[in-house]
Amino acid sequence: MVKRQFFTLVEVMVALMIISLVAGVFAFSIRNLWREQAFLDEANLIVNQLRLAQDLMQIASGDIEVSFKKSNGTIVSEIHIRNPFTKRIEQMLLPTKLELKEIGSLTFEDESGKVLENDFVLTFFSRGFMMNHGLLKLSSKLSDKPAFFVALPGHPALLSLESAEGYQAPSLPNLRSYIERITEFTRQETTPEKEVAAQKDDSK
Repeated sequence: MVKRQFFTLVEVMVALMIISLVAGVFAFSIRNLWREQAFLDEANLIVNQLRLAQDLMQIASGDIEVSFKKSNGTIVSEIHIRNPFTKRIEQMLLPTKLELKEIGSLTFEDESGKVLENDFVLTFFSRGFMMNHGLLKLSSKLSDKPAFFVALPGHPALLSLESAEGYQAPSLPNLRSYIERITEFTRQETTPEKEVAAQKDDSK
C-alpha cells in the first residue's frame, strides 16, 4: 500500500511566505532599475536643453538663460529668451520646460569654487563671452552622491553627460587654460577677419 504524502498548513504558509518574499525583492529591484533609467533619461534631457541654449546663443546671436527651480520635490528647468528672436526660433523653445521628478538635486560649481544648488540660473550670453563656466552635478533621489557630471567650459566645446565613476576633473589651472583657449576660439569666430588679422599684427 502506497503512503500518500500531504503538506501541512504550516508548510504551505511557509512556502507562500518565501514566494512572497522573493516576489517582493524582485519587484523592488525592478522598481529601482526603472527609477535609475528614468533618472538617466532626465539627465540626458538636461544636457540636450543646455546644448540647445548654447546653439541658440551662437546661431541666433541671442542671450539665453536656463533656470532651475525646486518645488515640492520636483526640479523644473526652463529656457528663457533675453532678446527678441524670430517666431520660428521661439516656436522651438515652446517644449523646453522640463519637470524632473527623479533628479534629487542639482549643484553647479563655477571655476572660482562658488557652489549653487537647486535654485539657480545658467547664462549663455554675448555669443560665449559671458557664460557660466564650471561643473554641473546631478544626483538621483535614490542617492545623495552625484551620479553624473556635465562640464560647461564654454563654446565650442560639446556638452556631454559623464558618469561620476568615469569623470576625471581637470585641475583648476588646466581648466582655466582650457577656458581661455575656448574663449579665444570664440573671439576669432565672432570677430570680422580684418579685425582678427589686425590683432595678430599688433601682437607681433
